Amino acid sequence: MDYDYDGKYLAQVTLRNDSSSRFQSASRSAVFPAFSLGWRVSDEKFMDNVGWIDDFKIRYGWGQTGNQQIGDYNAFTTYQSNIGTGGYPIDGNPSSPAIGFQTQAFGNPNAKWETTTTNNIGFDLNMLQNRLTFSLDAYSRVTTDMLFQIPPTYTAGQAEAPRFNVGGITNKGVEFNLGFSDRKGDFGYSVNTNFTHYTNNVDKLDDNPSTRFLGGSGRVPSLTVTQAGSPLSSFFGFKTVGIFQSQAEADAWPEYGSYNAPGKLKVADINGDGVINDDDRTVIGNPHPDFVYGINIDLTYKNLALNIFGNGSQGNDIYNYVRYFADFNTFQGNRSRRALYGAWQPTNPQADPSTWVAANPGATVPIMDANDQVSSRPSSYFVEDGSYFRIKNVQLTYNFGENLLDAIPGISRASVYIQGQNLATWTKYSGLNPEIQTPNSIDIGYDGGFMPVARTFLLGLNVTLN
Repeated sequence: MDYDYDGKYLAQVTLRNDSSSRFQSASRSAVFPAFSLGWRVSDEKFMDNVGWIDDFKIRYGWGQTGNQQIGDYNAFTTYQSNIGTGGYPIDGNPSSPAIGFQTQAFGNPNAKWETTTTNNIGFDLNMLQNRLTFSLDAYSRVTTDMLFQIPPTYTAGQAEAPRFNVGGITNKGVEFNLGFSDRKGDFGYSVNTNFTHYTNNVDKLDDNPSTRFLGGSGRVPSLTVTQAGSPLSSFFGFKTVGIFQSQAEADAWPEYGSYNAPGKLKVADINGDGVINDDDRTVIGNPHPDFVYGINIDLTYKNLALNIFGNGSQGNDIYNYVRYFADFNTFQGNRSRRALYGAWQPTNPQADPSTWVAANPGATVPIMDANDQVSSRPSSYFVEDGSYFRIKNVQLTYNFGENLLDAIPGISRASVYIQGQNLATWTKYSGLNPEIQTPNSIDIGYDGGFMPVARTFLLGLNVTLN
């Protein structure tokens, strides 16, 4: 329902009743209301003498939305044939396999709609004969009955984990857009920027405040943690504070089994009990950025048009799991240049930070040890700053003039363009691509080997026929 009084006072109310076959019948449907209010301040009498403001509107909205992105069979335990694996051996005899089925995914028939309640207040402002535009929004989003993929216990067996409704999470943030456009004779230009900042916090998972869910599957160990009071899927592991330079330094450090030795990582004793063990694992990084931003520039001169678009992220961490394969003797294969030229050895110690220079950085990788199964455990060694800025697209277009098109029957419009995509990226991240895109919130910021984006050049012709 929409309401408009004199173009100044605006209201809208909606009521949704959504159903999904992904849930069982008892929880298949859910109701999600929403409303919004608007006040066009610029149409009020007291704004008549404010000539530099063309339009000013204040907005407020409240609403609930549902999420049912859990796959089609989350409610059911599914199985797959083991024919492709050669079957199971009978009585331990591999020469007598029996064809059967194995669990593919565990089911949760009690899952229901996840609900997100959003409060948003903002305003839109057009100024200077609509050449300057600005909008600002502040919001909070509280998610309850969060559908989260909970790793099963080891005794349950190996299969894909289902999604359960657990606790809640709060996102708070601010977004703004700023744009300016003008034209001087044959030359026109516009610049539009956007900026988004948000904070993420897990409010609760269940009635036990110490409950935590560790993220990881298959070969990937538990390298994220979701727990009350921390951002969703924070990186989890040991905190490293350098590399041992001598046996005396290793002997003086809290005991970590038989690991401590020259060239090995110095692991922090977080709980201060004088021993390094799993109890010293802690939050070692945040995959959520401080802010994301973008810029879009359009320039025109007569029949020429140039568009430049770039975007970036600042303050987010990335867990570079590729270093697990490339820096250590985990598997057969090549090693990174970092490991080949920067591994610790007596003749290449870790540089003193007070004398560090780029030309001689010293050791940045632990000593190469074929029997080392500890250095590659999840730790802050793998966590890197994922901030970046990328020129995503640059396109130069020439639009053919009417005089030329009039001479070509059947063509009403034509243009030729040259386009470059992903032309440049500025980042300190050592991986192939800092723009990590993961389908699940449980592994946000996890780089298990993302391919680099291609730098692409295109030459094209657009023709519109009469």
